Amino acid sequence: MDREKFLALVPARKIEEVNDMLKRSTLKEIANMLGYAYSTFTTEMRNGGEYQYNKKNKQYVRVESMGIDSKEEGEVSVFIKENMESLKHLIERYKSNQLLLLDGRIYSNRAKFESKTIKMNEEVYETFSNFCKENYPQFKTQDLIAQALLDFTRKYRR
Repeated sequence: MDREKFLALVPARKIEEVNDMLKRSTLKEIANMLGYAYSTFTTEMRNGGEYQYNKKNKQYVRVESMGIDSKEEGEVSVFIKENMESLKHLIERYKSNQLLLLDGRIYSNRAKFESKTIKMNEEVYETFSNFCKENYPQFKTQDLIAQALLDFTRKYRR
């Protein structure tokens, strides 16, 4: 598929096409095939925050809204009953501070990004990086570092 055909697709169809291509290629390879810079391509694919790349599944997924209409109410009730134990476990993890929730500013559509080079102890960075890969593979390292910086400033604010 060329770039012009890709641009003509509606967002949901773009996601389907890219998810199909992701079975055979990486995101960088797909961006190159379509004539995009990698960062431009991933921004385009997020479609204003409507979609997010899931690293674990190597697929783009739709970010669901929290609004529930009356038709879905019954389905939601059944879902809750079927998943009660899992939901309790998630709540326990959240209360015990084991569930990582990223600050909304990290994913804000209005956020401007800057590249920064920092010098740090190699062992400290490797420990952090390995921890993130093992425990939070669904998140980008840059987002986890941003959350760590926000947590630090919140904790040590005078």
